Amino acid sequence: MTAKKGPRKILAWHFLPEDGCLRWGAREKVKLGKVYSLPTSETPELCERGMHGSIRPLDALQYAPGPIVCRVRLWGDVVQDGDKLVARHREVIAMADATRTLHEFAIWCAERALALIPTPNPRSLNALRVKRAWLDGKATDAELTVARAAARAVAWDAAWAARAAARAAAWDAVWDAARDAARAAAWDAVWDRQGRRRQGRRLGRRLGRPERPPGRDAARATRGAAMTVHRRNAGDTMSTNLPPGVTVNMIPGNRPVDRVYLMTVTELHDKLTAERAAMLDTWIHELADKRMDDASHDDSED
Repeated sequence: MTAKKGPRKILAWHFLPEDGCLRWGAREKVKLGKVYSLPTSETPELCERGMHGSIRPLDALQYAPGPIVCRVRLWGDVVQDGDKLVARHREVIAMADATRTLHEFAIWCAERALALIPTPNPRSLNALRVKRAWLDGKATDAELTVARAAARAVAWDAAWAARAAARAAAWDAVWDAARDAARAAAWDAVWDRQGRRRQGRRLGRRLGRPERPPGRDAARATRGAAMTVHRRNAGDTMSTNLPPGVTVNMIPGNRPVDRVYLMTVTELHDKLTAERAAMLDTWIHELADKRMDDASHDDSED
């Protein structure tokens, strides 16, 4: 987190509810050119008090209470952290209803995601077709609701399938862990039993019982030594609950193929996020610039 003090003004984005009013105080209607300020007795604090905004439209959209997008200037005791910032003063220099733009952006994101699927479900494609028709006034609210419900059912089916697969994998892990724990308990029982046998032999010698054939003890000692070496070479597999011959890199999630998959998914996610940010930035900038041009034209006519 960085704190900046001084008169330097930072351009940012901020969304308002559909009525264009502030969400605090008397819910004043926001006006272009007016400066809204935090009382001098208070200090700006992220998520608590002050005039908030985000440098990128995509970041501002995460905190949007509605579709009214504002181009703002922030200054005075600015605190910036991650995807947002807060300041003492905020001035709105452009404001527009981004409802249609946000609907189109949502369609674009969905189409971009479906393009990554070799055979997308027809119900998902139909939902996007109906949504575009609805934006153009060629589909009713009821038709959109039906299409959306069908697409949502597809998503739920996929989610349930994924969860079932995850549950199966989890049960496999549980059974593996239980099996390893049982094996460890069995080994502990064996060692305890051998310890009791040694104690019994010592007691027998004290009571004058005959000793067992030396060859038998030697064979047992050889097997015990071999087991000790095996456990040491295997990295004490019993202590890590891994069967002999199994290493950490063999566990799902740690395997080289799993790491490559995770890297690929992460890179794809970052790429799609960057694409979404760039696309929304372009559309919102165009919308705000148009509003500013319209406002300048109106002022010149007056």
